[in-house]
Amino acid sequence: MRILRWMPVLAGAWVVGAMLWAIAQPPTLEEIQAVVTAREAFVPAPRQLVAPSTVEKAAWSPDGRYLLVISRQHRLTGDMENPLEYTGWTASLWDSVQQKATQVGKGGANEEVTFAAWLRRNNVAVLTVMRTVARRAPAVENGDAEERQQVVMRLDAPRASMRVAGVLPDGAGVAIAHPHPVAFFWGASVWVLRADGSLSAPLELGEEAALQFVRARKFWSSDGRMVYCQLQGENGWLALDTVTAEIRPLASAPSVTEPTEPRLPVAVRLTPQELQHEQSKGRVKALWLEGERSRVLLCGDAEWAQLSPRGNAVFYVSQGAGFVAPLVRLPREQYEELRRLAERQVILSNARQIALALLMYVQDYDETFPPGNMDAQMVLGPYLKNETVFQFPGTVFVYVMNGQSLVNIDNPAETMVGYIQAPGGRAVIWADGHVTWQSD
Repeated sequence: MRILRWMPVLAGAWVVGAMLWAIAQPPTLEEIQAVVTAREAFVPAPRQLVAPSTVEKAAWSPDGRYLLVISRQHRLTGDMENPLEYTGWTASLWDSVQQKATQVGKGGANEEVTFAAWLRRNNVAVLTVMRTVARRAPAVENGDAEERQQVVMRLDAPRASMRVAGVLPDGAGVAIAHPHPVAFFWGASVWVLRADGSLSAPLELGEEAALQFVRARKFWSSDGRMVYCQLQGENGWLALDTVTAEIRPLASAPSVTEPTEPRLPVAVRLTPQELQHEQSKGRVKALWLEGERSRVLLCGDAEWAQLSPRGNAVFYVSQGAGFVAPLVRLPREQYEELRRLAERQVILSNARQIALALLMYVQDYDETFPPGNMDAQMVLGPYLKNETVFQFPGTVFVYVMNGQSLVNIDNPAETMVGYIQAPGGRAVIWADGHVTWQSD
């Protein structure tokens, strides 16, 4: 809770620091990277590596706090025809509050993750892992040396722990109840994953009913108890009670519920790009975060991406590895105020550099300031490390001296040498070299 209390302060401090760095760059890089909407600003933070190996699946929790990433592991074989050998899988969990990833599960070369999804409202995820195991002796004698099993695993995200909930036969399917944390599996029978993570005993449907359930489109009742299947043609509906395991036909269409995805003012978009260097060409996909009127480049070479349900982060895959780009969401008024603050600090820094250059000039020219009609950039250029201090957008340097001698100035600390005029005020340079801000 202490971390949550300090998150807005830390986010604001990071944004100010990022702005100071961005607008201190040369003019071609001065634009602050942010998507500004009618009410908010989305500022991308530095990306974080979540999964270094080949990412296969990823899913955000419904509240957007957690990200589950499934990766495939390989090793080099030295064989030119088959250079990579599959060695297993790993499951990583990224926490947007802790801002770190944790490995929560792994499996060997005889396993593959076939399904991964989040249950609703309790930050629990369900995975099914296809496992190939050796059969017992009688089956081996009949020629079936191996069998396949679907292992159901339950991930408790707040505890960062994963355990086996049960084992299903090969060919079982899975569905997630929308309103309540219930996972529903079916094959020839039905199993229910209870809220405590245990798997119920099989509920026998019979081959005909089970076949209809597999093929039909499925819906859930508002309380999550009933599963409705819309049969093909004019055969109507079937209803399955997951508590009593009763199945019955319905005379009319039931009242069903479907999940609604939150509408966000930003989205991610991948755009194909063709690159060329001399005679070599290549195609990549650029990843953008975009609003109605602006966009920001997140990655120049991404394979796919997902925006979190809260709009506070973007997960994307580049060169097989998985990255998260956190997004700092700020009210537009706060963002614009932070931008003005950051710009003012950079303008003051530019004024201090000009002040130092003027004093160095005075020292070289017998304690005399430059003439009033000077080209400031040309005259002071040799004393500046970066001449772009005169080129910050929206500002202009005004020089008010005219060859005066420093020794003849009675009070240098109160004698203006010049100023940088900017929107909302100006950075004033005084004869003793100090700089102050004066608002309009």
